[in-house]
Amino acid sequence: MEEKELSKYEQYSRMMKREFSQIQDYLREVNNSFIEKLGKLNIQVKEAPSEEMPAFAWNFYVGQIRYDGFKVIFHHSTFISCYSVFEIKLKELCDIVAMQKKCKFKIGDMGGNDIIKNCKKYLEKIADVDFSPLEKEWVQIVHYQKTRNIIAHGLKLYVEKNTDSGLLKFWESNQFIT
Repeated sequence: MEEKELSKYEQYSRMMKREFSQIQDYLREVNNSFIEKLGKLNIQVKEAPSEEMPAFAWNFYVGQIRYDGFKVIFHHSTFISCYSVFEIKLKELCDIVAMQKKCKFKIGDMGGNDIIKNCKKYLEKIADVDFSPLEKEWVQIVHYQKTRNIIAHGLKLYVEKNTDSGLLKFWESNQFIT
């Protein structure tokens, strides 16, 4: 890459890091809010006489609040949204490369549905990007992709049929997925 292109890439990379850092901050704030509200609700439930607590309210509390139902739904929806933004931004980067290189072959011309894999191939071939120094990071990206697909298409089915230890370790190390 030329010096000018590298500079644009670095600017793009910094912008992406800033955007995702803001999302992580937001998730931390929401998590803290969930914890605080759950604490207050726990106190109210313990102090309320059982005859004042309707059965539906108790079931709601136990099923959704107490067992982190909202938190999981929030994490999963935010995760899928963030991953979608990542895919969009990666495709935009490929479009920028095509425009700068005046290449008629676009990312959309690649076959298959694997956007991440296609973008990587495109950047390797068209922009001469060497991903070998980013091998660890690329493994994480693939874990994010698998996680997105599992959340979107059925977590329970995956867990019952697979024991991908690398992916399971990835989930355990990431507080914003589970």
